[in-house]
Amino acid sequence: MLYKIVTFFLLIAISTKIEAQNFKLAFLAGATTSQVSGDNLGGFHKVGIMGGAAVNLQVKDSSFVEMEMIYVQKGSQQGEDLAKGKAFYQLKVDYIEVPLLYKLKRKKLMIEMGASLGYLVHSKVRDVLGEFPASSPEARPFKKTETSVCAGVSYKLGGRIWASWRFSNSLLPIRNHYSGIQYKLNRGQYNTAMYLMLRYEL
Repeated sequence: MLYKIVTFFLLIAISTKIEAQNFKLAFLAGATTSQVSGDNLGGFHKVGIMGGAAVNLQVKDSSFVEMEMIYVQKGSQQGEDLAKGKAFYQLKVDYIEVPLLYKLKRKKLMIEMGASLGYLVHSKVRDVLGEFPASSPEARPFKKTETSVCAGVSYKLGGRIWASWRFSNSLLPIRNHYSGIQYKLNRGQYNTAMYLMLRYEL
């Protein structure tokens, strides 16, 4: 399924580039580090991978509008530390994301901000004994979609290659609290992630 979606996106991007020279195609690949607010853990300890493609349209000499389609691994993790009473725990959520970004370029620097819609393709919550059974509160379902906001900065390394950093945070909860309680802005669990990427522009 992921292969078909990415292939479809790339075909559209390539045909668009052929038809309009103002459009540019790029490929992205990198790593993520993330946490989940509301899981009683702290720190960006969950490491994952990300990658995909992007198409951008130049709207002014130094500004662009860009749409991406990327596969992203997010979640949270705690390592086992018996001396501190910590048990191994891992929450893994994988998404196909479609960010829509506004980018402002200044020489070798580029600043970006925007919003993203993600579709959940895989989830797993486990401890040292393995994946939690369906009867466990930890196995309660995740939302099928994630809406998030993001911002970042890129630096041109040379030629067609850029190094990028991006911060992303869910606007809406990805899963309800086990108790079901909602209070003001705390309405469940939220993804917070940082992306470290290399970008190659065609």
